Amino acid sequence: MYTALMNTEEFKKAISKIDTIIIPVGSHEAHGMHCPLGTDNLIPERLCADLEGQMADEVLTMPPVNYGYSPLLAAFSGTVCLKAETLVSLYSEIGCSLAAWGG
Repeated sequence: MYTALMNTEEFKKAISKIDTIIIPVGSHEAHGMHCPLGTDNLIPERLCADLEGQMADEVLTMPPVNYGYSPLLAAFSGTVCLKAETLVSLYSEIGCSLAAWGG
């Protein structure tokens, strides 16, 4: 179940029954001249779509985090690189927020 499509009551009901939460994570980075910058986001999004089709009542899918830590690719046009500490903080705060709701 995609949480972004739920209202607050639907979310509250779902999180009380479902104990698996998926947060798709990718990067917006250069992949040479032949691939889109969002290549690393397309894969987790597709995986979540496949899971939604097979396990919709068993998992909650959060909106994706589409940026990552890519210092080696930062020199290439289009790469967005966050600091590792920023990502650790982001993931931690998302997890704590979900845990507060029972996730």
